[in-house]
Amino acid sequence: MFGKGADLMALEGYELRRLSEVLEETPPVKAQKQIEEKFPAAWGIWCRWQWMVTLTGMLDDIVVVVHGPLGCEASGRVFHGIHFEEHFGLPFLHIPTSNMGNKQVILGGEDELQETLRRADREYHPPLIIVHSNCCAGLNMDDIPQAIDAVKDEVKAKIVFIPSEGFSCTWTGDVAELNVPLYTQIMDPPKKVDPKAVNIIGLYKDMFSGPGMPERKRWDPVYPTNAHELARTVEGIGLKMHRALFGGDYEYFRTAPEAAVNAIDCTCWGYPLAKEMQKRFGTPYMKHGKPIGVETTIRWINELAEFMGVRDEAARFINREYDVIKETWEKARQMAKGKVALIDGVRMVQAAATRPLAQARFAMELGMTPYIFEMHPLAVKAKEETMRYFISDGVDPLILFGPYAEQKPLSAIQMAELINVDPHDVVYMHNDVFAYARADAWDAANVPIVDNIGQPFRRTKCRPRDVGFRGTEGMARDVIAAVMAAERKDDPRRRPTLYGRLRGSKSFDFELQG
Repeated sequence: MFGKGADLMALEGYELRRLSEVLEETPPVKAQKQIEEKFPAAWGIWCRWQWMVTLTGMLDDIVVVVHGPLGCEASGRVFHGIHFEEHFGLPFLHIPTSNMGNKQVILGGEDELQETLRRADREYHPPLIIVHSNCCAGLNMDDIPQAIDAVKDEVKAKIVFIPSEGFSCTWTGDVAELNVPLYTQIMDPPKKVDPKAVNIIGLYKDMFSGPGMPERKRWDPVYPTNAHELARTVEGIGLKMHRALFGGDYEYFRTAPEAAVNAIDCTCWGYPLAKEMQKRFGTPYMKHGKPIGVETTIRWINELAEFMGVRDEAARFINREYDVIKETWEKARQMAKGKVALIDGVRMVQAAATRPLAQARFAMELGMTPYIFEMHPLAVKAKEETMRYFISDGVDPLILFGPYAEQKPLSAIQMAELINVDPHDVVYMHNDVFAYARADAWDAANVPIVDNIGQPFRRTKCRPRDVGFRGTEGMARDVIAAVMAAERKDDPRRRPTLYGRLRGSKSFDFELQG
């Protein structure tokens, strides 16, 4: 047993392997028997339906019609409302449902779906209705396309069916790969292509209000997103920001193929959409994604600039932006050099495999050695194009390879002991809603902890965790602050954080000693 405490998971059966080795040795996500033997209970926390309804909910003038019982609809609305609208400013999600009951589950519910579509069109007047099916509608094999076709002359809205039964794919694996390409059904073939226009795709949970948006939806955000920083970069090198996807309204989304190229933020979400847009509309896409770090940001910019013929403008932009952050960046490198970056891949990683790998690349730029844990091997296998991109870019870190009974978290203390590193020599990047903390052994007061999830923590006018020059500056500041805070370990007045005490062994004695 590594670590201390009865609630910590034993690491028998786990070993450190290179990302490239894990990719080659993990069975395909459809090899069910092999997966059950190698990774028992390999289930993610979100099913395909949850992922797709929340993704669709990023479009702000559409209605989602769910064909199925009320249970999934209530779950999606509550989760969406709490974790998306409150933290990311996304639009309210309208989810009328066909409300399948026992009879419809057994005998079929096409009639109920047709009536729901009529009412949704009549009462909401949306330009677009997207139909999502849950498990019940899939199990009884309702003919949803036929039901849609039967009412298409009665409704004014365009209706698009995107199947999303929870049982129809590997939760820990290929949700994005199966569903994201289907959203190209919403898009129109381009009437013309603007040779200077760029889309930023692969955005998830980002509320965009910048260039390319209608005037009524544009404002200067207090808390900018990845989309704002990448749009600023695109326009800073003399190009035109066209669309940031996912996001916007139907009219905004449908005209995305009028851009000359797709640039990528998150590769896990971006590559599937980019490949399908190239197939259907001929829109080329860039390789580089999630540019966290100076060198990585420069490569992202130069790839786009070379393709679009604006190398001189890009060089001027790079020099100007680097001058602004140089002092902070060099200080972060000085303080982080030689440390271990302990990166929590998030046990429900599913479609978030890009971020921990981008952070590993960022850590390498700062002179740290990255280790990744809690990144399920099935997520590695399902995101093969993303994995091969990072490996080709020189990012092949050691990751913890093992059975990963899903949702049983491993602890940062266990990982530190496994690789035999002093916690003071670690920079811990947690990527979950809350960092692991257990006073007095593992706490921000004695271990550098970078709060980089961005959901509970936002810095005004600076993307807190991520991309471009400003996002890189924000990450560098966080590393500096974390290291400085942990250096108080020998101060007799030091006290663990309140959060660390809630789970730790340190008492709630707030009196200062000495």
